[in-house]
Amino acid sequence: MEEHGIEKRQSGIELLKIIGMVLIVIAHVQGSVIAAGRNWDCVQSMNTATENWQYVILMMFGYFGCLGNNIFLISSAWFLCGSGRKRSNKKMLNMVLDVWIISVMYLLLFVVLGEKITIKDAIKSFFPTILNNNWYITGYLLLYAVFPYLNRMIERMTQRELLTFNIAGFCLYYGISFVKRSFFVNELILFIVMYFFIAYIKTYMNTFFAGKKVNYTLLLLGGGMTAGITLLTNFVGLKIEYIGTHIGYWVSMSNPFLLMIAVALFQIFRQKTFVNTAVNIVSGLSLYVYIIHENLLMRTILRPRVFYYIYTRAGYQYIVLWVLGFAALLFIGSAMAAFVFKCTVHRLSERITQKIYGKIVPVYDRWIRLAMKIN
Repeated sequence: MEEHGIEKRQSGIELLKIIGMVLIVIAHVQGSVIAAGRNWDCVQSMNTATENWQYVILMMFGYFGCLGNNIFLISSAWFLCGSGRKRSNKKMLNMVLDVWIISVMYLLLFVVLGEKITIKDAIKSFFPTILNNNWYITGYLLLYAVFPYLNRMIERMTQRELLTFNIAGFCLYYGISFVKRSFFVNELILFIVMYFFIAYIKTYMNTFFAGKKVNYTLLLLGGGMTAGITLLTNFVGLKIEYIGTHIGYWVSMSNPFLLMIAVALFQIFRQKTFVNTAVNIVSGLSLYVYIIHENLLMRTILRPRVFYYIYTRAGYQYIVLWVLGFAALLFIGSAMAAFVFKCTVHRLSERITQKIYGKIVPVYDRWIRLAMKIN
């Protein structure tokens, strides 16, 4: 999320990132419906087969989060792969500080409002990145920390070696691990596998993805397979109890069909050449929109209560519309709060980062020199 030249950046990918964030917000709001059902028994589990078409649609919303995360990761990987850019430790530190400030602000707000916060949630709110409150942010920071070394590895690999690595990685982590979580699959491993995958596409397959037919075919295939596997599993699950209680199993970052959709969308939007300052500005708020709307206390306390209130006052007859409407308001509200934060608190955090970084670097360099003397 670079700020330099924000008015001049091509807006195709920036628009896609906004769409990706909207998809993520919808998925998280669906999670709030699930949390409300778990806390107050007011909705059927989203992991259970159903004949209610609205719940089937809500199941589909669960895929939106993984798809949005894929979109953001592909967008970042595309610009980092082979870019020759060095890792910005100062940028990483500033991101960690911003996440910490927002998390602590939420904690203080809920305490002032008289909310009973558990010791566990208070500790997690005070150490949001270390304790992985927003797993994607933590995973992205880890990937960003190692991407220069990944680039060096990729540069030294022949096309055959890179292709072989990608085939093996895809089979293990988007094939076998999609069917059965195995081979120690976790978010960072998936991020790295996807990074190498995007590196191959960017280096050797630009011409292949230049045609609209390829991308739209991939988009339809991925979307059709995602919908098909969900509907089929739900249908079978109505007859077989075990399958009927694991409908949400396919909602995973290992889902190859969601990866297909994300790659196709990225290539389609990458070829849209236009500049829109408003789009670029909103896209630049993505990090803050993410951590504001998906704060630990927001998602575990406030949002489930909203849906319990909706359930008691209006019922869930139009639950899909309630989810979409609330997601729209949540996105707009989070974007407005993000804009205010970036124009005020973020500027202060940048100054603090500058001072902290200036203190840390000499100490770090001293320890590195001492470590290198050990034989």
